[in-house]
Parts: sequence; C-alpha cells; structure tokens
Amino acid sequence: MNQKEQVKNLKETLKKKGIRLTKARKKIIEILVTSKKHLSPDEIYSILKKSCPSTGYATVYRTLKILTDEKITRKRKFNEKSSLYELAAEEKHHDHLICVKCGTIIEFEDRRIEKLQEKIAKKFGFKIEDHKLELYGLCPACKKSKS
Repeated sequence: MNQKEQVKNLKETLKKKGIRLTKARKKIIEILVTSKKHLSPDEIYSILKKSCPSTGYATVYRTLKILTDEKITRKRKFNEKSSLYELAAEEKHHDHLICVKCGTIIEFEDRRIEKLQEKIAKKFGFKIEDHKLELYGLCPACKKSKS
C-alpha cells in the first residue's frame, strides 16, 4: 500500500470511530506515514508548524495520545529523553538497535528470534501478547570514531 492510500485508510479508521479529523490531526497522520524514522513530539510539532502555524504543542500531544490509544501509533521510550512515536498500523513487528552515543535507531526483524521467543513462552506455558526487543550499543559510525 502506498503512503497516500495509507493516510486515507487511517483517516477513514478514525472517522468510523467518531474521532474528529481537524487539519492538524490530518497533517500529523501524514507526517507519521511519510517519516522514515521515529519522531518525538517536538519533531512532529516542528514539521506541523510549517503548514499549521497556529497549532500548539497541546494539539500534538492530544493527537498522539488518541493515535496511540487507537493503536495507530506506538509510543516508544528508548532512553531518558522524550518519547518517540512510530506508525503501528499495518506494520510488521520489528525490534530495535539503539546507539547510546548518537541516538541512531535501526529497525530489524529476525524470524529466528521470534521463533525462539515463542519456543521459550511455550516451554513455560506462557502466551505472548506483545513484546519489544531493544539492543543498546554503538552504531558503526560511533564505534569507528571511538577506536
């Protein structure tokens, strides 16, 4: 599905749930769909101000809360700094490598890890409903500069 279709589907989903779609909310959805990275509320606000200059921070936070409550976005906290948001809808599960020096986040998926987690859960009679795997270290650039 292309980005335009994805934006349209997300807007329709919210309309069906009776959530008002203001200009700012529509734009926030577009920002999240087109982003190639996890975004902080500050980053979203900064992008949003270009097309909706009268919009305040509160609108961004309220919209992100609604989108997260509706499982359209995921709120992630990779360090003690602000939360980051990523689009959750129609996205396959993935895990993260996080650089402790520069903050780079690399998404990855490995079916072997997923199968191992399922095997461990089964061994203990546990039913996994959700999980997250975050590995912290140095990205190649920071590792190289440290040497």
